Order: sequence, then C-alpha cells, then structure tokens
Amino acid sequence: MRRQIQLLQETVHAQHALLEAQRRRNDDDGSGSDSSSSRISRSHRRQTWMNDIKVDIPDFEGKLHPDEFVDWLQTVERVFEYKEIPEEQKVKIVAVKLKKHASIWWENVKRKREREGKSKIKIWEKMHRDLTRKFLPPHYYQDNFIQLQNLRQKSMSVEEYTRDFEKLMMKCDIQEKEEQTISRYLGGLNIDIAHLVQLQQYWSVDKVIRLAIRVEKQIPKKSSYQPLSSTRSYGHHNCNTPFPKTT
Repeated sequence: MRRQIQLLQETVHAQHALLEAQRRRNDDDGSGSDSSSSRISRSHRRQTWMNDIKVDIPDFEGKLHPDEFVDWLQTVERVFEYKEIPEEQKVKIVAVKLKKHASIWWENVKRKREREGKSKIKIWEKMHRDLTRKFLPPHYYQDNFIQLQNLRQKSMSVEEYTRDFEKLMMKCDIQEKEEQTISRYLGGLNIDIAHLVQLQQYWSVDKVIRLAIRVEKQIPKKSSYQPLSSTRSYGHHNCNTPFPKTT
C-alpha cells in the first residue's frame, strides 16, 4: 500500500512539474510578444506626447536685428534636436519658415546656383552659413566683444551686472580658462564689492557670483563708482578676514 501511495505521489509530482514547465514556456512566448508590444506602445505614447507639445520653428522674415536672428537660429537647432529631424529634411523645413525678405533672398540663392550650374543646397550646415553671412553683420561678434571688455557694474546691481556679463560671454562664445573668466568678472565689479570677494575662498565663477551677491547685501550703497584696476591679478585667497555679518 505504501509503495502504491509513493508511486501515486511521484506521478502527481511529475504531472505537476510538466504542467509548470509548459506554463513557463507559454509565459516566455507571451512575454516576448508582450515586451515587443510594450515597446511599440511606449514608442507610440512618446510620439503622441511629443506631438501634443507645441514645439515649432518660428517664421523668419529677414529683418536685420542681429540678436533676434541669433535667437532664431538657436531655436531652429533646439527644435531639430528635440524632434530628431533627419538631416535631409532640415533645409526643406527651414525654407518653409522663411518669409518676406528672407523668402525672396532664398529664392534668389536657388536661382543663382541653378544658373551657375551648382547643385541645390541640401545640407543644413551650408544653409546655416549662408543665412549667417546674409543676415548677421560681420562686426556683430567684434561689437559684442568690445561691450564685454568695457562692461562695468557702476549703478547696476550685482545680479544685473552678472546677467549682462553672462549674456555677452555667450554671445562672444568666449573659450578660456575659468581663472581668466573670474578675473574678467571681478574686473567689472565695483571696487568695494570686488575687494571683499577676493578676501574669500572661491574656486569657480559660480562661487564668485554668489559671494558678490552676498557681499552687496552687506555693504552700504554708495553713489560714486570706482572701477577695479584691470592691472591687478586675481587668485584664490584664503584669508582670515571674516565675511561681513548680517545685521
């Protein structure tokens, strides 16, 4: 009797194991399909989400306002990146966004190239260069660099001065060591603020800016402006001079 019970239990266990193995195979087969469907579903949802968000290239009419033109070009680049526009579509998309004077200019460019036996412009990099050559004055970067060199805080707050400083740095596309940028920034601050900032320990431009804002809040406002001498060198200081205390 015990032997029969043992055989019966082994048979039940074997059937159970067989059924379990078959169930797992079915789940594996189904999971592959489900995984593929899930990926497709996620991709579809992402595409739908992207389409729901209004991100488009604004029209460009060819008005000669350099800053607006540069902003427009940057917007074009961001839209291309966000929507992952293929290279072969970029020129066509931008061409549709050219209006009025810009549209007339583009048509003339195409006709001139056709008369000269040149191929159509199909690469965005080439179109970008032609647009820049036409609508951005050659002295644009030079003018911005001169403004950056002459920028002084004077009656501006530190935040206002910092905003102008960072804006001009981006316009000029300055590539320099951080120590040089710190020196450039300090050179435009009012002397009373700059001197106190130099007494603190700093390691980055962001740290210097935060220090300058804190210092400004602790010192009395002065009507006169004294620029910090541009001949003085700036370094990282770790002095024992205490930071101005909050009153």
